[in-house]
Amino acid sequence: MNFSKVKEAKNLHWIHWCIITFSLCLTLFAWKVAKDQAYEKIKVKFNREADQAIELLKERMEKYEDALWSGVALVKTYNDQVDYKTWLKFSNSLNIDDKYPGINGIGVIYNVTNFDSYLKDQKNHRPNYSVYPEHNKKEKFPITYIEPLQANNKAVGLDIAHEKNRYEAAIKARDTGKAQITGQIFLVQDKNKTPGFLFYAPFYRGEAPTSLEKRRQQFAGMVYAPFVVKKLMEGTLAKQKRHVGLRINDNKNVLYDENNPSHKEYDPSPLFTRTSKINFFGREWSFDIRSTVDFKNSYKTNTPLVILIGGIFIDVLLFLLFLSLTRSSKRAYRYAKKMHKKAEEQRALVVNSNKLAALGEMAGGVAHEINNPLAIISVHMLQLRTLLTKKDTENALKLCDNIDATVLRISNIVKSMRKLSRDSSKDNFEIFYVKELIEDCLQLCHEKFVSRGIKLYTQNIDDSLIINCNKIQISQVMINLLNNAYDAICESPDPWIKIQAIKNGLTAEIIFTDSGQGIDQDIQDKILNPFFTTKPLGLGTGIGLSISKTIVENHSGRLILDAHQQNTSFKIILPRVVESKTIGVGA
Repeated sequence: MNFSKVKEAKNLHWIHWCIITFSLCLTLFAWKVAKDQAYEKIKVKFNREADQAIELLKERMEKYEDALWSGVALVKTYNDQVDYKTWLKFSNSLNIDDKYPGINGIGVIYNVTNFDSYLKDQKNHRPNYSVYPEHNKKEKFPITYIEPLQANNKAVGLDIAHEKNRYEAAIKARDTGKAQITGQIFLVQDKNKTPGFLFYAPFYRGEAPTSLEKRRQQFAGMVYAPFVVKKLMEGTLAKQKRHVGLRINDNKNVLYDENNPSHKEYDPSPLFTRTSKINFFGREWSFDIRSTVDFKNSYKTNTPLVILIGGIFIDVLLFLLFLSLTRSSKRAYRYAKKMHKKAEEQRALVVNSNKLAALGEMAGGVAHEINNPLAIISVHMLQLRTLLTKKDTENALKLCDNIDATVLRISNIVKSMRKLSRDSSKDNFEIFYVKELIEDCLQLCHEKFVSRGIKLYTQNIDDSLIINCNKIQISQVMINLLNNAYDAICESPDPWIKIQAIKNGLTAEIIFTDSGQGIDQDIQDKILNPFFTTKPLGLGTGIGLSISKTIVENHSGRLILDAHQQNTSFKIILPRVVESKTIGVGA
């Protein structure tokens, strides 16, 4: 070899820099896509929670409206003149505190056309009754009854015609025949003077009027309910039930406000904000909704960061690998040069040939160890380069997902083990997809089954099947059934396990069937009993199925052995969550 023609590798080759740059660009691109996707997913969750909060308030107000109309029906039953004892009995039957949280009371307001006669009649039953304050409007709409009386005593006798917002909503209710709410007011019975409103439902003398003129002529009064907005929100939309902050405005008046720095969940830099305007019984309410600190903590995801850090880590490894190769090449060059020089000086080529051969074998072994991962990297880079040249972003991202999937699989297994190992006795029930629960369990035991040649089949898994459960406990039941199946069939010639999840009416059925030939008929009734086991002494305690049965029953379900199947088959039967009732709930 003419050694003088061989050049020493002084720095990284340009192809190395191209690979590193390309990998870095790909990492940044994948990070940006993952970040955008995560943002959109979280935004959907925010909008879902915002819609749910508004819908819940609307549903509650409609429920209050029903209570008012039931009061109107009572008044009509008594010819528009219900007495105090009857009204008291009616209001007690409503059980306001339990059935209508947030409402201050329910009462009757009469349209008084003969004031002297009305006042005389009321004083006959209640000597201390009086109407206040005086005003110059021709209409008189005094509050005749309001229950519970103790909390609303100051409102008795208040003529709502004296104040603009109360009066205008009353006239609107009279003229439309529909339930109406007032603009912002402060209840006379509210010592704290917090924003509130009144809710009216009108009633008329005689048959239901069909025109504006008749409604004005036949107007007899209204059943009404007073509200403090803060109390209404605490009863309807308790803060611990949601992750969004609300500010409710009626025109320029703030009725309720959680979006201020004094609120413990206030986020000065929210992820999302939104304004919605809703027509509420004759008023337009504006909802300013923003995500809270709790929302940010609940829905944040580390996936984009993992992709970025993982990509940069790979880039660093590539750089170090190429740098190591370059330095190794320099050392090899200098050593070879030294040996060549020594060979020239000593002219002892035969003596040094063994050393050079050994060096070549060692270098070849190192190259072989390096070339395998380099070949894989090179193939991936060629594929990515081709895909990006074709602007095939979709397939390029799929290639990135292959790398990410391995990392996520390891992460998910660790998370699953941590979750299943901790105490779940105090966990609340949450809504989960059955498919997700099954996949989490299979992640933990897949390798164990595959290594023994046991085939795992998932068939008829309904993707939309949802249950309300303690995830760790239901996962424990599934793993118990899988382990029992493993012990029963691991030595059989063609072992398999089949898992199904189907809807059956209002229940979810999760079925575990294995290749075993069923349970003997004489022990079928005992198989779920505590301490009963068919395993050899020392290999089973006999409490796994019993514990599983108790867990399922605590979920209002059943764990049964399906004796009608040819193979061994257990069913977990649980109440399922109907999809139409779970819109906006995170599964």
